[in-house]
Amino acid sequence: MSSPPPSDIAAAPAVAATEPRWAPTGRTIGLICLAGTLVVGQLYVVLPLLDDLAREWGRRARP
Repeated sequence: MSSPPPSDIAAAPAVAATEPRWAPTGRTIGLICLAGTLVVGQLYVVLPLLDDLAREWGRRARP
């Protein structure tokens, strides 16, 4: 015979009674800004290399 599942409310975790846990706002915003800067910055890394790439591929770079 199997025993019925416990229906004791006291056995439930008391997480609902406490305040929700949130990520630290300052660190989260800082990390998002840093990630955005790095992603956008990667677009501009190749600009100084364009003349060398154009010369290597035998094409004229745009003025």
